[in-house]
Amino acid sequence: MGKYIDVDTDDDLIDQILRNHREKPARSRETERKPFVIPPPLDPRLTKGYVLDDNKNPVSVIEPVKEPTVARPERMGGPLNDDALSDIDYMQRCIVFDKQVDPATTLGYARVSTKRQVLENQIQIFRQLGVNVVFADKMSGTKYKAMERPDFRRMIEFLDINPQYTTLLVYEISRLGRNMLDSITTFSELEGERNIRVYSLTEPWTHSIDEDNRPLMISIFSWMNEMESKRISRRTKAGQLRAVREGKKLGKPISVSDEKRQLIEDLRERGWTWDEIAHHKEVNCNESTLRRTRERWRRQDLGQE
Repeated sequence: MGKYIDVDTDDDLIDQILRNHREKPARSRETERKPFVIPPPLDPRLTKGYVLDDNKNPVSVIEPVKEPTVARPERMGGPLNDDALSDIDYMQRCIVFDKQVDPATTLGYARVSTKRQVLENQIQIFRQLGVNVVFADKMSGTKYKAMERPDFRRMIEFLDINPQYTTLLVYEISRLGRNMLDSITTFSELEGERNIRVYSLTEPWTHSIDEDNRPLMISIFSWMNEMESKRISRRTKAGQLRAVREGKKLGKPISVSDEKRQLIEDLRERGWTWDEIAHHKEVNCNESTLRRTRERWRRQDLGQE
């Protein structure tokens, strides 16, 4: 690393620095050469994942290579029906928006309800239409109001400092929210206070109805979106209740099944520690998971579960 010296530095100090640099012995290639050492074999315990065989010997875990999923099925002759279409293809077929998009004045807003759902389909559609500025949230439209979502709030701040944007595109009105009162408030804030025209790509009334009937249609479709959300919730709860009546257990599947209990008890009698048992090739779980499984078995023995 070089030394940076001010022009006002004392000359004696500069001479001392240069003298030390000249007197510093040069390193030769002979002194830098190091003997070649054969590295020891890699211990699987130091790798990202390993399991133990019956003799406590560590064995590396080789994860199977997942085959890439095909985004769109191959055309086998004839037109594709709705079931054979991929998500993005089906969403594109539902678009009825026919207006010209000006990238300098148009932005988009996308939303999905859960983190497991993907936003890329909506964003890709906006990109294909020529929209360069897109805001997206992964939050419920029923539990959270529009201004409680971070990217929607960022979009409002962006509109305040960029008044040239006058058009907002959404894939459907429900992306703004599924609460009737909040959706009406959102439309009022965007179109009434900020003069931002909201267009839905799949609902033609947003860009074809006259101004007098537009508030009425906004109220009707906001109510329909809220009712659809409630119907989805009721259907989900009904399905869960039916599964419980059929004896199915809801929630995350059990990592360590009851069939492995005898194996775990045998390993424990042979002197294996709980961490070693957790890494056994037939168990292969975290020690905390094994601890919770033991607690579940204890409750079963006491008749508490």
